[in-house]
Amino acid sequence: DARMNLAQAAWESANLGRVLRLLEQHLPKKGQPDLRGWEWFHQWRLCHPRFRRLTSHTGVVFGLLYTTDGKHLITGSDDVVKLFDATTGQEVLALEGHDDMVISVAVSRDGSRLVSCSTDQTIRVWDLATNQPVALIDAQPHSPRHVAISPAGHLLAAGCSDGIVRLWTVPPNGLPDTRTG
Repeated sequence: DARMNLAQAAWESANLGRVLRLLEQHLPKKGQPDLRGWEWFHQWRLCHPRFRRLTSHTGVVFGLLYTTDGKHLITGSDDVVKLFDATTGQEVLALEGHDDMVISVAVSRDGSRLVSCSTDQTIRVWDLATNQPVALIDAQPHSPRHVAISPAGHLLAAGCSDGIVRLWTVPPNGLPDTRTG
């Protein structure tokens, strides 16, 4: 059936709402025969998992958030930041660069920048279009524990272990290295 092909295409583009609308069109009405095939039930199970496990981390996951569009789940653990497809649970990307545990992650409203904070006392800003770091903030001796990024992606905030929130500015094109005092 063409609607099942459309449902598969919608699934592949992470459009769960469209998949569900297409599946609901095949629900049998009272007194009508059930004409759903295995494809319908397969799509239904994909949309209604009991739970999904993301098992590619080897250590504790400290940082965790969805991108603003809901298409990706971002995690921080060990010395790596990972992006997962929120629909399939498949790992899409691993961003490496910290020397110790990633304990906090944040993403800009437009989804273009990701910020990661580590117990190595650095904060990294990543450009998600290129998957490259655009800024490194050496936050010693402040011990940042949580990070946030402004909607435009150019102002960072870090909650530090000394009870102070510190702010840093990152220009639109990024900086190779930003030192703080």
